[in-house]
Amino acid sequence: MMKKLLFNIIISTCLILALSNTLRGVTLSAVGLGGLNIAMQNQDPNSDYVINMLKFGYLAGGGLDLELLPLAPIALEVDVMYEQRGDSRYISLEKEPSYVNIWWKDRVAYANKLCYLTIPIIVKYVRRSRNRRFAIYGGLGPSIHTILSARSELNFIVDGESFEFSYELDDDEIKLLYKKTDVGIIGTFGVELNHYLLEVRIDMGMQSIYKEDIPGISMKNNSACLMGGIKF
Repeated sequence: MMKKLLFNIIISTCLILALSNTLRGVTLSAVGLGGLNIAMQNQDPNSDYVINMLKFGYLAGGGLDLELLPLAPIALEVDVMYEQRGDSRYISLEKEPSYVNIWWKDRVAYANKLCYLTIPIIVKYVRRSRNRRFAIYGGLGPSIHTILSARSELNFIVDGESFEFSYELDDDEIKLLYKKTDVGIIGTFGVELNHYLLEVRIDMGMQSIYKEDIPGISMKNNSACLMGGIKF
């Protein structure tokens, strides 16, 4: 499926290049992007025994931006990104925890790190200044994620004693546990000044990333990222 998707992207890029050469005023630019990714998976139901935490990572990559100005205030951007996702949580091991926070006497600190190849396809509304040096934009579109690696880390704390355990899944285990492809909806808002970009993106997962459904538990990837970039 991934090979077919990449083939379609290459063909679409060639068509965009041909279109940009025939339509006056259309601008095609290469984009380089990178930044901080803040992710969470809403895996656990509401519970006094679980606290979901944010997982910090990074993302980096690039893409193509087709701007239709002055024909219309619309642009199409297609990127290919390497992205770290996942989440972390504290799980109480006490039968009746006296209060809900990370200082439970007996608890498990769990971190799940997933790495994806992400392809967002974003249609943007662009407002650009007359000298074209400044622009403000917002957009929406689908995002496609292909899992590359997975790693889990556990830290058991019992009676003040800490026991750590980490495990990286191999390709067969990843295929057994996770869906190869995840799909989301991505929204973006940003500014451009002299070809430099500052952008915020929010990506909401639309399906469970587990191959097998778990009753009462939704396992979807959600993330927000702050990025900087440059257009060439």
